[in-house]
Amino acid sequence: AYEGFFTITSKRERPSTGSSQQEALIPLTELQPYYSVIDWAHFEAAKLVKKTLRDLRRVAPSAEYRLSCSSDGSAVWKGIEHYQSGNWLTTRYLEMLKQAHDDISLNFKLHAIELYEVTKTNHDEGGSFPRDSGGASDDEPSSRRGTLVAGEIGYSIGEIYTSLSGFSTRDNREGASPELGADGPVSAGTNPSLGSSSAIRPKPPGVGTTQLVLLGRWLQLHGYTFWSMGHCYSPQMDYKRRLGHRVLPRVDFLSRLSERRGVFRLPASEAASLRGGREETG
Repeated sequence: AYEGFFTITSKRERPSTGSSQQEALIPLTELQPYYSVIDWAHFEAAKLVKKTLRDLRRVAPSAEYRLSCSSDGSAVWKGIEHYQSGNWLTTRYLEMLKQAHDDISLNFKLHAIELYEVTKTNHDEGGSFPRDSGGASDDEPSSRRGTLVAGEIGYSIGEIYTSLSGFSTRDNREGASPELGADGPVSAGTNPSLGSSSAIRPKPPGVGTTQLVLLGRWLQLHGYTFWSMGHCYSPQMDYKRRLGHRVLPRVDFLSRLSERRGVFRLPASEAASLRGGREETG
């Protein structure tokens, strides 16, 4: 990751002692020819971003969303496993990310991004949007957090955040395309009809889109220089274009990476100051 490689896992057959072949998940490391990158000027100018933030304000206070970031990816991983078909982010992969995060000498942070939907029935303050930078803390009771409706797992090196994989539980919009996760469409379906009043009642945007847009705002507030979105080849990745991404050739991406990633191993004094302080919340 420090050198710009993007790694997933892939099924491969391996010889067995019997007559049948066994499948194994092995790391598939790629130095991509092109990279999907989001700069904040392009993000803020994107029509999808503007519309999502506008729609969220329109539906307040009936719907409120809270974004949380931690290094415990278990809840998000369960969502990916449940809603995605063929989850490449294995438990072993997640453990590797956690181990790298826990090594305070490494310039590496694991991020579990969680989007909670809070309603008046499970939020004693009622509240209202916008909370663009989130607000849920890791020791906050689940009753106040609300319902986990979308999330993703990613990592940061220096000033660069990279998305790996994500999920969303639904898409609220009528006639919309499948919901957007960090890997592409992973929707569980759509909401039931709201009845005759739906024509005048504004609907919130899809929760996957909401998670991505609020994450973009959160990354800016926390000083990240740009957002690396990984692959950009498949038509399923069109949501990245709608978020304002640009496709960079390998040489340009690696140049920007080297400028903003920092050192691989942190100086002892800096590593010591991070001990016990790697949890990062909205």
